[in-house]
Amino acid sequence: MASKIRHIALRAEDPAKLSAFYANAFEMTVVGRNESTGSVFMSDGYLNLAILKNRHEMPPGLHHFGFQIDDM
Repeated sequence: MASKIRHIALRAEDPAKLSAFYANAFEMTVVGRNESTGSVFMSDGYLNLAILKNRHEMPPGLHHFGFQIDDM
């Protein structure tokens, strides 16, 4: 069974600033924003990246990741 990481979610203090880094360093593009939460959603056409506004009770960093699998 082949599986591939297709989604990563990160927590960040400044999602807009971090999204600028990913756009510049990895040529990812912004595909969506949630203005009420400050989250930014990006893609390189294969991998989706969600940069979530950090809540103070949790440290910045990896929030979750998702795999695409061929068959359960």
